[in-house]
Amino acid sequence: MFGPSLYILYTAQLSHIIAKHELSLHLYEDGWQVYISKTVDDSSAAVDQLPTCLVDVETSLKASRLYLNPAKTQVMWLRSQQLLARLDMAAVPVLSSSVRVHQTARDLGVVIDSRLSLSDHVATVCQSS
Repeated sequence: MFGPSLYILYTAQLSHIIAKHELSLHLYEDGWQVYISKTVDDSSAAVDQLPTCLVDVETSLKASRLYLNPAKTQVMWLRSQQLLARLDMAAVPVLSSSVRVHQTARDLGVVIDSRLSLSDHVATVCQSS
């Protein structure tokens, strides 16, 4: 990993690019997450917005000899079960590949499910006890 000074330089550039595309960014020590908040009716706009942003991010990273790995990219819809039933997208284009939509993801040790119920997290914690 980079030293703190280099990491700040690289991630500062990312935050400007992502903000230009009207997306939200969370930075972590070893990665980052991009968030889009849209209504179900605007979900196709979100699917169009993300790849455009990631192309700009990839261009910026390549200039710094860094690589955006689509294999480590996860996409997840966060909605109520009724609203999730209205979405008909199993995959989202990311750069030159297609990333399938996940039902769960681990974020800072917490298993988040697409319904925001925490039932998968509770089950994971109970299994590990």
